Amino acid sequence: MQCKTADELMALAKAEGFEITKDEAEAYFAELADVELDEKALRNIAGGTCTLDGTSCWTLSN
Repeated sequence: MQCKTADELMALAKAEGFEITKDEAEAYFAELADVELDEKALRNIAGGTCTLDGTSCWTLSN
């Protein structure tokens, strides 16, 4: 389930046995809105990969 509102997140949390306040749910969404991926994360999403120790990366290309 993908929550799109604080109320949906609160309902999901409750269904899973957690209690969160509306302020906590809204703070979570505010934090997600401010997420910026760094270059390494973008490479991995875009078809690249890195070793477990993070010392080498490569991307797939045509």
